[in-house]
Amino acid sequence: MTLTLDTIDIVIVAASMLLAAGVGYLVQSASVGRGSFLDVALAGRRLTMPMFVVTLVATWYGAVLSVGEFVWTHGIVVILCFGVPYYIAAVLYGLVVAPRIRNAPSVTIPEQIGRVYGPAASRIATVLVAVVTSPAPYLLMAAELLHAMTGWSILISMFIVSVVSIGYVVRGGLRSDVAANIVQLVLMYGGFVLLLIFAMQRFGGLGVLAETMAPSLLQVPGTIGWHGIAAWWAIALQTFVDPNIHQRAAAASTPSVARRGMLISVVFWMVFDLLTITTALYAVTFADVHRAVETHLVLAQLVLPPIAKGIFVGGVFAAILSTLDGYAIVQGMTIGRDIIDTLRGRSASVTSFRIGVVISALTSMLLALAIPSVIELFMTLAGLVVPGLLVPLLLSYIMPQRMQERGSALRMLVPTLIVLCMQACSVADMATSMLTALIVSVTLHGIMLWRERKMSI
Repeated sequence: MTLTLDTIDIVIVAASMLLAAGVGYLVQSASVGRGSFLDVALAGRRLTMPMFVVTLVATWYGAVLSVGEFVWTHGIVVILCFGVPYYIAAVLYGLVVAPRIRNAPSVTIPEQIGRVYGPAASRIATVLVAVVTSPAPYLLMAAELLHAMTGWSILISMFIVSVVSIGYVVRGGLRSDVAANIVQLVLMYGGFVLLLIFAMQRFGGLGVLAETMAPSLLQVPGTIGWHGIAAWWAIALQTFVDPNIHQRAAAASTPSVARRGMLISVVFWMVFDLLTITTALYAVTFADVHRAVETHLVLAQLVLPPIAKGIFVGGVFAAILSTLDGYAIVQGMTIGRDIIDTLRGRSASVTSFRIGVVISALTSMLLALAIPSVIELFMTLAGLVVPGLLVPLLLSYIMPQRMQERGSALRMLVPTLIVLCMQACSVADMATSMLTALIVSVTLHGIMLWRERKMSI
């Protein structure tokens, strides 16, 4: 479909994007040009509670169009796949992991792995983090939206989004991103509130929606099945190895800010889930949706008047770009600090970080073109990384004194190779491959801990 926008809508969308980018350019790191990697990457580890919550909420929820895609395909069961497991994971992360991250000296996940398990394990973690931090799913969503607005090809849309979205991140790092997140958060919530209000005015309230929607939309487990739901619960474990969250926990001003900020953020995510799922149900029930990924856009085209439509589209762009920029930063950190600077044998530099962000944008375009489905991208990236990284990373924070460097690289590599082999041989789908590899990872680390305890007796 082509999303029809009046001139005033186009002005609003452009102005909202320029406002966020402009704020990001203005609020730059105090040390830009002086080579302070810590200030660019972690904002000097001085994020206050409001700023921590704003940036965490804005960068977490970029998968706006994928919610509509999931509702169109599977119905209300989306809450058991995209909602509940992530809430539980985030609460546990806030209570157990986030304060430990803030107290640790490590800046990145590979650095933490290397500090506890040694350089070989750190190199494997670097590869895994470089994969999971790809902004490709969010680049694809933003390009789909620009394509719907303009009719431009997906390739051209990807290129434009990449150029527009990385400028202030390259310039100011996390401080610039947090400043832009303030504008983006207001836009993303405001846009979906407007969409819900106008949908209710056009078609009726929630009672009418419940009476009218197809019974198949309310079925649990629905077409995805319990196996599919279990797969998404496993994918939600990605929360514990998400470098985007890790970076913000490390950047918090205190461990208390990291802990309480994570719990507060969960409430904001639940509210936004209600907005996106409810509006998607209105779209599937009352609108003529032909492509799942365009579910929310079709509803917006149908019910929103000028100005409101511009705010909504600006809000969708804000939600996607905030997450895209966040992942561009952490992948830039991984490529710049953990690969380029490590290979050159020098300390972390801002120049390497900026090169890393540019490389991140280019590789994301290639990946999004190769896998043109947002949900498939999420499944593929998580399936490859979670089994190898989840258990060793959690143990490195919870009981680092009991971890052994010997064999650590193998314990990380084996689960990842299992996923790759099962996929290459078409033995099982990605969900089954990931769950199998996770069981192997838990078993290997359990044996290691048992041997360590036996030797200490």
